[in-house]
Formats: sequence, C-alpha cells, structure tokens
Amino acid sequence: MSSADSTVVFEAAYDTFNERDGTKQFDVLPKSDRGRGQLCIVIHSVPDGVEGSKLRDLVKKLRKTADEIFITHLSTDYYANFGDRWGEFVDWMAK
Repeated sequence: MSSADSTVVFEAAYDTFNERDGTKQFDVLPKSDRGRGQLCIVIHSVPDGVEGSKLRDLVKKLRKTADEIFITHLSTDYYANFGDRWGEFVDWMAK
C-alpha cells in the first residue's frame, strides 16, 4: 500500500459493514500499512435512522482508521448524487 496515494480498504453497503463486524474488520490491516492518511472507506445505503449522534459516532469511528471517508444514505447512484444528509456528513467530517 505504500506506493498508492490512497487505498480503499472498504467499499460496500452499511449492512455489509455491520455484517463484517464494523470497524473491527480493520484490525487485520498490517500495522505498518495503517497510516490513516493513505486509507479510504466508502459506505453507501446507510439507513435513514443513522443521523445526528449516530452519524457522528460512525464518522468518528471510521476516522480512527481512514482519513478519507465517504458515507451516503443513497442506495442507488451514490457516486452520481449527494444524499439528503450530505451536509450533515460534511459537517461531522470538518470537526
């Protein structure tokens, strides 16, 4: 991973993220390759109920592993559009 500018370590739906034990799945990454500045996590199809403090907690957990995070509640066209909670996600990333 050291030669890549950014390495996507997870890219799937929120349900898949939880089925794989959430952030614990990242514990298998070699410690020498875990520079969070080079890692990216993409989660789509986040349920509508994950908002406010729940979204904040998810962002905080993911930021312990990766510097680059993309979370969306959209389940289709998630790379072509921004969901209704995009602004909230951006606000949590800025903190």
